[in-house]
Amino acid sequence: MYGGTVTIDDSTRFSRPVNLADLRKRIDAIDESILTLFAERAGLVRHVQNLKRTCSMPVRSYEREEEMFARARGIARRLGIAGDDAVALIRQCIVFCLDSAGADAEVDKLDTG
Repeated sequence: MYGGTVTIDDSTRFSRPVNLADLRKRIDAIDESILTLFAERAGLVRHVQNLKRTCSMPVRSYEREEEMFARARGIARRLGIAGDDAVALIRQCIVFCLDSAGADAEVDKLDTG
C-alpha cells in the first residue's frame, strides 16, 4: 500500500486529502460508469441501424458523424480537454458501435486524420 495523501483540486468530488487507494476506487467507479454508458450507446446504435435498414437508409451518415465531432470539440473545450482527443474517442465509439451492430460492411476504416 502506498502511503501519503494528496489534496485534490476543486474540480473533483473529494473535499479532503485522500490516499492512492481512494483515488483508484474513484477511477474504477468512473471506468464502470463509462463502460455502462458505452454499452447503452451500443444498444441504441443497434436500434438505429435496424431502423435505417427497415427504411432502406444508408447505415453510415458522414454528415451526422461530422456533427458529432463538432459537438465533441465543443464539449472538450468546455471541459478543458483536447478537442482532438475527444474527436478520437468519438471516432472510436463510432467504429466499435457500428461493428457491434453488425454493420461490418459499412465500417470502412474511418479516416484518423
